[in-house]
Amino acid sequence: MEWPQSNYAIGGFAFGIVLGFVAPKLRAAIHNRVLVHLNQPVKMVIVVRNDLGMGKGKIAAQCAHAAVQCYKTALRMDNRTLKIWLASGQPKVVVKVDTEEELLSISSLSTKSSLINCLIKDAGKTQLDPCTTTVLGIGPGKKQDIDSVTGHLKLL
Repeated sequence: MEWPQSNYAIGGFAFGIVLGFVAPKLRAAIHNRVLVHLNQPVKMVIVVRNDLGMGKGKIAAQCAHAAVQCYKTALRMDNRTLKIWLASGQPKVVVKVDTEEELLSISSLSTKSSLINCLIKDAGKTQLDPCTTTVLGIGPGKKQDIDSVTGHLKLL
């Protein structure tokens, strides 16, 4: 039994539709894996002030503010590093400092090293006074560059 010509046309059309949806996603996934494997590792580091006595939830919220702000900055600045960071699972490390002066010093070093960074100041609605500097987000950026600024700090 022979298939009518219209069945071939419908089959070809359906195959084209499926290929049109799948191929770009497959190409993007392969491209992202290649980016990750051909480039240096990237990460984001969030530096938390340990002297403020913030609760765990407050620390988590402040770290989230820093991660989002750094991401928004990276969208405007460094698309290639951002793509690699996103494709590699958005690695983040949270470390601590004991004083505001140490936090500001690390912020200054990261700026001099041309790293994306953002200082987060609390709104003062719960645990802290308004405009208290709580955390510093650095990155996403090359792991070795960020480690040169934060490698000596201890994990939170």
